[in-house]
Amino acid sequence: MKKISLLVLLFVFVCSNMMAQEDAVKDLLNNYIEAVNNLPKTKSEIEVTQFFHENYKNYTAELGLSGVVNRKNSDLTDFSEQIQEIINNSNYTLTLSLEKILYVNQKNKVGTVSALVNFENKFENKIADKGTILLNLIASKVTGAWKIMHTNTTRISESKDVGRCSCYIYNKGADSNRYVSEVYYPAGLEVGQAYQSFRIAIKKGKRYIISDNSDFTWKEADGEIYEGETLIGKADDIKAAIKLILERDYTDNCIEMLMI
Repeated sequence: MKKISLLVLLFVFVCSNMMAQEDAVKDLLNNYIEAVNNLPKTKSEIEVTQFFHENYKNYTAELGLSGVVNRKNSDLTDFSEQIQEIINNSNYTLTLSLEKILYVNQKNKVGTVSALVNFENKFENKIADKGTILLNLIASKVTGAWKIMHTNTTRISESKDVGRCSCYIYNKGADSNRYVSEVYYPAGLEVGQAYQSFRIAIKKGKRYIISDNSDFTWKEADGEIYEGETLIGKADDIKAAIKLILERDYTDNCIEMLMI
């Protein structure tokens, strides 16, 4: 009976130890997610980076709404800078939520977990990016504490209301005073596309930029552009001037307007 009891106790101990080990790598992931979500309160970079080893490496493949795949490698220094940017920008928030654990493998000092993690980036309470991350995480037990050593992430964007925009501006003819802009901007589940016409006109000695939506005074002396009494900005050439107008038109969608 004693031998049986000892075997039962040993079995319970081993099972408990295995469960505790399996929970370790999952707890590490959950603690990381919680720390990121608490950044608006803690404003502490180390509250997040404490879960990562100093030699941490990451590989990311990011699939945007347009279908273009961007790939990049990063380390703990890059990650720390990203966290600090979130802290410094009070208008920006990142929220993570664990959707599902797909796979866990735990050894004595090394563990791996695969999971689906939902993310939502907001800029001034508008969705800058929303989607799902397929995360593969490798952790190691270092001096008694579990640390994230490596992550491999596939990031899939599913919705975006605000973000970086791009514009093409071209002349309708070599000697023409007419121009057309083509703007690509975030629009929920898609990338929006819009065209707008512009022309340069001189009236009573004053220079104007006339768009589909409004008329702008473009002073020749200093390049200042006005809509009524409101200063839009300054530009030396017509394409830069149109870009400023487009930035004004797309303030609800664009954090930055890139001219291509």
